[in-house]
Amino acid sequence: LLPHPAGCGHFVQFIELYADERFLARADIGAGRASPRVCLRVVLHRPAAELRAYGNCNLHGVWIGRKSIAVRAK
Repeated sequence: LLPHPAGCGHFVQFIELYADERFLARADIGAGRASPRVCLRVVLHRPAAELRAYGNCNLHGVWIGRKSIAVRAK
């Protein structure tokens, strides 16, 4: 994992987490935080096959990370 620039003109604005198409959480980051990381604890009550994290750089747009998961209905 490479540190992301964190100056006044180039930084990660936010990170959002989704389970399939369902929005779960958002962490606003902003300038001054190199290599931002977010730890979120979520409970999924509906089936889901994938978690997606979107990180938005103010200069380069959205970067996406994906992880397959197996959440089944009870």
